[in-house]
Amino acid sequence: KDPLAKKLQMQVRRFDLRLARAVNLISRFRDDAHRKEASMLKELRSAALAVLRYAKETKGASWEEFFSVVDADQDGQIDEEEFVKFFDEADKEVKVRKPKKAADKPAAKPVADAKSAAEAGAENADGAENKEGGTESEQALMEGEEEEFEVLKLPELPREALRRVFPTLLSDGETALSQDAFVHHLVVRYYVVSKTTLTDRLGFEGATTLCQLEESDILELVEGPRRDADSGALRIQAKLAGTDSVGWATLEGSKGTKFLQEGGHKLKVVRETILTHGLEIEADAEASKLDHQPLKLKVGEILELLAGPRKEEKSSLLRVKVKSKSEGKIGWITCKSSEGARFVSVLA
Repeated sequence: KDPLAKKLQMQVRRFDLRLARAVNLISRFRDDAHRKEASMLKELRSAALAVLRYAKETKGASWEEFFSVVDADQDGQIDEEEFVKFFDEADKEVKVRKPKKAADKPAAKPVADAKSAAEAGAENADGAENKEGGTESEQALMEGEEEEFEVLKLPELPREALRRVFPTLLSDGETALSQDAFVHHLVVRYYVVSKTTLTDRLGFEGATTLCQLEESDILELVEGPRRDADSGALRIQAKLAGTDSVGWATLEGSKGTKFLQEGGHKLKVVRETILTHGLEIEADAEASKLDHQPLKLKVGEILELLAGPRKEEKSSLLRVKVKSKSEGKIGWITCKSSEGARFVSVLA
């Protein structure tokens, strides 16, 4: 072989290796940049939602009233300009209540009333048992001591950043936020990770159980977290999603046992079910005869929560609007059957 040609071939191979390394490096840098951009956008979005929640709380407004405040032209939807403009005068120094630390307590007295002990739920057994004077202690906590607040450390939210955030709140093909979508993004949700109860008051003493909470039930935050002075449990006031039940549930027992976890946006199919177009089951059954068959969801399918849970009036079943991660399809599914068989569980 020609020595010169062989030398040129060797040089070409070396250049090819260098080029491949450069391409790999560029790809890695690009991926890193995308990850950083996604992380930064997530932080900006979280900050914007925190400011909105704080504005609603300080105004003492209902969801409908607060939506009307942001929807400046009152056309029933929030566009990008209205969204950005609201932040011009919004208080961006978001203060949140600091839950009081659990106090050291002497050994608790045994509970004489078995029914009261049962109603207190497993979370009360995690800390001190019920004691006399619980109602007075609760009142002292609510009214007596001055509450402590801390300011959240949030990134700056200039207009350019808010314009980047707004599209992340929209569904595919939409250019403005409906009231339902707006509220969906702002509601803070918790899901049940260990069976507990929803009661009518912060403390356990004299509390009435409103309903049982099963694993993967979703709660919508009303107030809290607050520390129950007697048991030391960390509690929240919340609404059981899809129902009219509002009460207090234990977030964390006094010894650290978790009963609720913030989240509820990522679901997993645990029993094969179908994805229908609308909330109403019967209407979809009729439509499927004429139009298309509903999509079957297999066990293990991952879903993103878009709306709900909501009660379907005729069947009284709780339904959620979701997006299938694998198919990209959007529709409604039933959370659990009338016999209590669950179709989806909450992952996060």
